[in-house]
Order: sequence, then C-alpha cells, then structure tokens
Amino acid sequence: MNMAAEDAKRLGIADGDWIWVVTPEGKRKGRAVVLEGIRPGVILFEVGYGHWGYGASNYQVAGKRVAGDKVRRAGIHLNPIMRRDPDVWQMALMDLTGGSVVFYNTRARVERADMAKDVAYA
Repeated sequence: MNMAAEDAKRLGIADGDWIWVVTPEGKRKGRAVVLEGIRPGVILFEVGYGHWGYGASNYQVAGKRVAGDKVRRAGIHLNPIMRRDPDVWQMALMDLTGGSVVFYNTRARVERADMAKDVAYA
C-alpha cells in the first residue's frame, strides 16, 4: 500500500509497517510503502494481486478437493472494499465516460495494524 511520506509521518507509520485500509465496505491489511511524491491523502495500490479465482482458491470437482495455488493468492486484493454500485450486487462503480471501473474515488482511512491484536489477519 503506497502512501505519502507526509501521511505516514502524521499517522506514525514507517515503511514496511502493517496497516489497515478501511472503507465502508470492509478492511484489508497490507504493508506500507512510504514514498515521496504521492499526494497527501491518497493511497496507491497495484491491481491484480491476491486473487480468489484463477486457481487461487480451493475447490471441488466430482467430490474431489483441488488445492488452490498459494502464489496466485498472495498479495492484497482490494476490490471487495471498493465503492460499489448500490443497484448492482457486488459490482464496482463504472466510469460512464471511459467505461472502466472507478477505483479512484473510494473514501478510505489508513490505520497502523496492532500486530499483537491483528496477527490472525496477517
């Protein structure tokens, strides 16, 4: 989770610390990457990691368990906590002009994770 150095300093977060990204839809935990040059108040993240599909999750075929691939599952997956369309179940808002998913306007807050309390979520 890339964040502005100014925000990290204000929140007492160091590069590599575990943090929570919290939205009205839920929360996800990841490691802080503190960078200069990011606008304060903005969180940046790469899309495409922490899959649930594409062979990442366990599933059954004809009653036989097929184990998911941990490498495909690795990383943080923020789609579930992004702002969603209130009229379409589990659908992210769409930009009507460009037709892409609107990841750019989800309000979130960042909290430093308390590892003693939050270790189960690591």
